[in-house]
Amino acid sequence: MSNIYHSDIYQFNKPVPSYWEATSSENLDLDKLQKDISSEIVVIGGGYTGLLCAINLIENHNLDVILVEAGKIGWGASSRNAGFNCLPPSKMSFKKMQSILSTLVCSKIALILKKLT
Repeated sequence: MSNIYHSDIYQFNKPVPSYWEATSSENLDLDKLQKDISSEIVVIGGGYTGLLCAINLIENHNLDVILVEAGKIGWGASSRNAGFNCLPPSKMSFKKMQSILSTLVCSKIALILKKLT
């Protein structure tokens, strides 16, 4: 089975060039998890949602939280300003998507896109 998303999304070891990568002086070279550990809560994903969730649980609820991320913190769409926030967010063409989804739904999406452009 081929990947449906752009190949960059599967390369966790190398961030995609972005404004964030070009202008940030922060470099969070954190250690990889090397052993079994435990906590009350594990948050998966170090983007906006995961970071804010972990911070909220620690600061407001005093919970023991571990955050895990496959790549760099903020590596995904968060660092690319929601770079995958487009239609479609994959290699699938609009015509292919239309053949899978109902014509009505695709027509509504097309109207929304027309208003945005």
